[in-house]
Amino acid sequence: KQQCFTPLPALSSKFVTDMDAAAMVANQIDRNESLKQNPMKSILEGVSVSAAIGLIFGTVVGIQTGDLVYGLKYGCTLALVPALIVGAQNAMGKRVYIMTEAEASHRILEDYCTAIRDGDDVGFIARMVQISNDETNIDVSKFDSCHGLVACADCKLRNDPSSTKRYGTLPTHVHIRNVSVDSLFRRRGIASSLVQAIEYYAVTECNANMVTLEVEDDNVGAIALYQSLGYEGESIGNMGAQAKYGRMVFGRSIMTKTL
Repeated sequence: KQQCFTPLPALSSKFVTDMDAAAMVANQIDRNESLKQNPMKSILEGVSVSAAIGLIFGTVVGIQTGDLVYGLKYGCTLALVPALIVGAQNAMGKRVYIMTEAEASHRILEDYCTAIRDGDDVGFIARMVQISNDETNIDVSKFDSCHGLVACADCKLRNDPSSTKRYGTLPTHVHIRNVSVDSLFRRRGIASSLVQAIEYYAVTECNANMVTLEVEDDNVGAIALYQSLGYEGESIGNMGAQAKYGRMVFGRSIMTKTL
C-alpha cells in the first residue's frame, strides 16, 4: 500500500538544517578567500589543469592518427586558449569552486528542500505504509530512515497575477518540476497518483486550469505515462518555444494538460 499526500514544511528539516547550510557556504567562502590570498598558486593550478587536459587529448589524437608529434602539437594548441582564460579568471579571484561529493550532495538537498520549506514550491510524497503478504521478499529496510518515503514530486505555480517572473505566454499554470519513484516501487501507478494529486492541487488550491512539465524527447517511458494521463507534447528545441514557453532546449519537450 502507498499513501500520497503533501508533506509538512518541517519535513525538509530532516534532510537539511540551516546550520548545515551555513557551514557549507562558510567553507566555500573560506576556500575562495584562501585562493585569493595566493593568486600565483591559483593561476598555476588553472594553467596546469588546462595543460594536462590538452596533453591527454593530444596523446589520444596522436595514437589515433599514428603521429604522436602532431597529436601533441594539436593538444598544446588546443590547451593554450583555455589555459590563458582559466589563468586570467583565477588571477581575478573568479576561480570556479569545485565542491566535494558530500558538499555537492548537500547543495542539491538544500536547493530542493529550501524551495519547499519556504513555500516557493509544493512537494508531494508517496509513503509506504504496509507491505502485502506476497511481497515480503522486498527489502524495505533502506526506507526506515526516511519514514517509508518511496517517491516524491514537486511543482511550482507559474504566471499567476502575483508572479514576478513570466514563463512565455501560457496562462496561470502549475509546472511539475520533478517526479521520482524508487526502482523497487515502479510500475505500480505511484507516479500517476502523484501527478493526479498535483492536478487536484492546481485546481483546488491555485485556481489553475493547466499543468505543464518538461521531458527528454528520448524518455519514451515517461512520455507514454504522461500521454496516458492526457498530456500533449510540443518540442521546445526551436526559436518559437522561447516566446511561447519562455524556454528553448534542444532534445526536450513541454507537455501540457488543460484541466
